[in-house]
Amino acid sequence: MKTLIVYYSVDGNTERAALAIAPLMQATVVKLEPVKAYPRFILARFPVCAVGAMSKRPRAIKPTGVAVADFDRILIGTPTWMGCMAPPVRQFILDNSFKGKQLGFFTSCMHMPQDTIIEAELLIEGSTVLGRRVFTHADLHGKNGSLETLCQEFVDRFDFN
Repeated sequence: MKTLIVYYSVDGNTERAALAIAPLMQATVVKLEPVKAYPRFILARFPVCAVGAMSKRPRAIKPTGVAVADFDRILIGTPTWMGCMAPPVRQFILDNSFKGKQLGFFTSCMHMPQDTIIEAELLIEGSTVLGRRVFTHADLHGKNGSLETLCQEFVDRFDFN
């Protein structure tokens, strides 16, 4: 079975998780890129990201270069912004059909993921969600054990066969 990991990351936290999970699943990895980049300076970026996420508006993304149809399993990673998924991830979900696919979701957050994963699942119909994982800031920076161990536990918790 072919596995795709698609994620969006601004500060590198979701990327850190995606890149740690990928070798455990022999996955193809794709980072989503918005057509219009977010501001680099955090004080300018935060309000734009927060308002976009809370308003549930998608944000246009550049072509990924892969077809979801070519994969059996898809893991989707998003940062949690104000309790919501990042708009580029919302756009990816809205742009693709996941019917018949095996799905996994992961998110990175400071401490409160709220309903980020549930929000993503509600946008997708006709697929089987096999796993979910919240990676906190402490997880991603080794304060709760090694990231590799946490990722292995995530992969081991559900059956991808």
